Amino acid sequence: MANTGTGRNYDIHKIAMAYKAFPITELGEGDVLKAAPVGKDWVSKQGTHGAVIRSRMPNSIWVVSLKLMYGSPAVPVLMNLHRVDLISGQGAGVLVIKDVLAAGQIFISEQAWMVAYPEQPFPIEAPELEFEFECVVRPESVSAGAAQVILAT
Repeated sequence: MANTGTGRNYDIHKIAMAYKAFPITELGEGDVLKAAPVGKDWVSKQGTHGAVIRSRMPNSIWVVSLKLMYGSPAVPVLMNLHRVDLISGQGAGVLVIKDVLAAGQIFISEQAWMVAYPEQPFPIEAPELEFEFECVVRPESVSAGAAQVILAT
């Protein structure tokens, strides 16, 4: 797939996703999945004499946004997992996105959690629901060169 400059594009029909061992299927349309780091990897500070130093920030938090069709079997599972997390605080789990054809991993977080219920509009047609996860990620857990992963139809 072509690189758009903002990340890597993958064909959504050629990936597999799971959260806490539950498969995620029936994605929405357009940019259905985005993964981006929160914050910067490096910060710089300029002194009074013009000298600049930089410091490495341990940036291990990513935000993953996922659009699902309203009728996806994953919707009630994700809603219930989030409800259980609100009650027990035990909602963090593994989030995995794999490239099926290349048998490679696009993204993995051993500790991911849904931050809120998705907005639920009630239009005439069934809407897409957007789920947002915060993920703790090791640098080697993201495919090479993917500052932002975008999965599109």
